[in-house]
Amino acid sequence: MVRFSAVAKALDTKVYCDSRKAAILRCQQDPELHNMLTADPLAANVHLVPLSVITSDRIKEYLGKWNGRWHKAVGFRPTGWTYSPPTGAETTPSISSVIDRPPHDNFSCMHLRPMRNSTPTHQLFGVPYSEHSSFFELTCFALSLDWGRIIATVNMESEKSRGKILTWIDRWDAERKKRGKEIVPYRSVYYW
Repeated sequence: MVRFSAVAKALDTKVYCDSRKAAILRCQQDPELHNMLTADPLAANVHLVPLSVITSDRIKEYLGKWNGRWHKAVGFRPTGWTYSPPTGAETTPSISSVIDRPPHDNFSCMHLRPMRNSTPTHQLFGVPYSEHSSFFELTCFALSLDWGRIIATVNMESEKSRGKILTWIDRWDAERKKRGKEIVPYRSVYYW
């Protein structure tokens, strides 16, 4: 996730967002964040906008609202479609290699690639985000709970993808039964 407050801090600027978003952000007990927020869009060089604005066409329209105040924009679009497996990675790894794999490296500016339709004046970057669990977390969950049935709701469009998911569910079930009631050790008390 792009931490807009870190971007604003690096640019030494305020953060503009609509009143609804500001009310949500003020629920956080973060005085530094509260001091960054402004209701004046011209006083801020970081704007929190709806996701629908962060497209090549809409970001140009958005800039046009401010009568030439800015001529260039950089947009960060949260998306789950930024992951590429490492070269040579196994397509069907063993369950033990999934749960023993170290955490992913932190995402940094070195991972940024301009999205399609970016221009020199309107750069858009996809940053990894998902409201869904990672495959690692899903595997740990499936191995640690006593479940009767898992109903997949993602990647069910084709027979091939359904087959892959059903194969993993069968593998998790077999491994879970082999392990007994053992819980996969978690990396944090809040998540695997």
